[in-house]
Amino acid sequence: AGRKNWYGGEVYDFNFAQQSCVNGFVQFDVVKSAQNFVVSVNGHQIYKKDFGGSSGDCLQNINQITTYVYDNRALSFYLNAQSWLAFRKENNSNNKVSVSGPHNVHSVRAPCAGGWFKLYYNTGHFEIFANNRGNFFCKNAGRRNWYGGEVYDFNFAQQSCVNGFVQFDVVKSSVGFTVYVNGGQIYHHAIGSSSGDCRQSINAITGYVYDSRPLTFYLGAN
Repeated sequence: AGRKNWYGGEVYDFNFAQQSCVNGFVQFDVVKSAQNFVVSVNGHQIYKKDFGGSSGDCLQNINQITTYVYDNRALSFYLNAQSWLAFRKENNSNNKVSVSGPHNVHSVRAPCAGGWFKLYYNTGHFEIFANNRGNFFCKNAGRRNWYGGEVYDFNFAQQSCVNGFVQFDVVKSSVGFTVYVNGGQIYHHAIGSSSGDCRQSINAITGYVYDSRPLTFYLGAN
């Protein structure tokens, strides 16, 4: 990439404010789309790098990750990485993803034509009606006036299709939900004492397609 003056490529440095420890750790989330890299800490975006014609191999998918700890202290780090699962209207009953630990970073690749899909969580749901509006639902939250919880609606500008799909990335931390589309943040909802079950970790996801068209979606879950 770039001037190729650092081990045959280019390095991009960034700084950020020191983060507080939440529930015993500091969580870094990296979301790569066809357009950019986005880095969040504890649910808040701290860096974004857009891709262009000079971005070299960063234009490709990440197909392999190797981790190293360079700190000389006896520290433990934990890596989550995504795999993709197709789900479509005709086989909604077979698209449950269950994990034994937190499942708080996940993505959906939606068709360019848009589409209506919903991800059911053990804590509530995330729903996109089209390429410009959606909602979060938290069980046992707020006024509890919608199926025993509260729903939070949001709108966003219609997104362009990139490499054959529109990608929605959801990052949940102990302080909030953040939603990105094609690498750009479109929504953030802070979690507080009235957030009900959304204060818990997401330990199960079920994907459903409500659109009447024969569309295929892809769920990537850490």
